[in-house]
Amino acid sequence: ITTGGPNPMVMRTRNTRHGGREVYATVSPKYQPFDSDRVARAVVLACNTEIGYLARCSIAYDGTRTRIEVLFHSDVRPEHYVAGEFFKAGIVLDTDDTGSGAIHGSACIWQNLCKNLMIIDQAETAQFNICHIGSVAALVCRFTEGFGAALGAVSGFARQWNRACVDELARSDRALPGIFR
Repeated sequence: ITTGGPNPMVMRTRNTRHGGREVYATVSPKYQPFDSDRVARAVVLACNTEIGYLARCSIAYDGTRTRIEVLFHSDVRPEHYVAGEFFKAGIVLDTDDTGSGAIHGSACIWQNLCKNLMIIDQAETAQFNICHIGSVAALVCRFTEGFGAALGAVSGFARQWNRACVDELARSDRALPGIFR
C-alpha cells in the first residue's frame, strides 16, 4: 500500500493466519524489498563458492527477523568432551524484512565449560554489515567478501574440522607426537 502527499510511505503487508492482511513494515518508496528468502538464497550461493569446508546451515524466521547459522561441528563424541572443548564455530547472519538495519554477519564459536555439556559459552564478534540493496548476485559478492573476513576468525577450527571429517588422527604415524607437541 502506497500513501500520497509530501511524505509518501509504503506499507508492506502480508497474509495473516486467519485471513486478511496485516501491515508489518512502513518504509520509504525508495526501499527495495530484500526479504529473507532472497537473503537465504544469496547465503547458499556464497557458501557454495566461498566456504569450501563441510558445514551445516540452519535458518530461523519469526515472521520479520531471520537468523542464519553456517556452522562447523567437532567430530569429538560428546562423551569424550573435556571442559574447555571448542566444539562448534562458524558464521551467524541476522536480518529482518521490515527495512530497519542491515544484514549483520558475525564469526562465532561455542565452548563446553564443563564435562557434562550443561554449561556452554558462545562468543560472537561482528565482522560485516551489508545493506538490503541490489540483486541476489550482488549480495552473493558482498557475502563472499564478508564470509572471507568471518572465516579468517574461525579458519583454524574449520580447517581442523574439515580434516577430521576425512582423516583419522589415531591411524596417522604423526598423530600422537603432533597432539602432544
